[in-house]
Amino acid sequence: MHGNTDLDYTILKAIVEGDSNSFEILFRKYYQELCNYSMGILGDAEKAEDVVQDAFVYLWENRQRINITTSLKSYLYQSVRNGALKIIRTQVLEQRHMPRLTEFIEYLEKSEFSERIKSVSAAGRSIFTFSRKKRRYKFPIKFYK
Repeated sequence: MHGNTDLDYTILKAIVEGDSNSFEILFRKYYQELCNYSMGILGDAEKAEDVVQDAFVYLWENRQRINITTSLKSYLYQSVRNGALKIIRTQVLEQRHMPRLTEFIEYLEKSEFSERIKSVSAAGRSIFTFSRKKRRYKFPIKFYK
């Protein structure tokens, strides 16, 4: 735990021993500035707060196993940075794969409906086909016999 100020070292030691008051002091000391830092990375206040809260929850839940070799402040900033970057990676993957997922879902809907459409009258099929072209439903329409 080298690199910590005396106050950080005292707070960290108390947190490791389960002192929730020391944890609250730490939380109040760094919460807002960590939220600002996270907001600068993510550009989304809600996600930024979630990342900071996750970092504090992780610290508390793993307080007896964590080996902090930098200052406590540096550790918190690094945790928040890593959490924010994880969200960005997830968003990039979702955006990259969204067109293929949408295409796959549409394929499944079409194949699921093709069997059901065959059992509907010609008028029903044309109404269904027209409604599918006019509106892109996000949910499957069920046909009842």
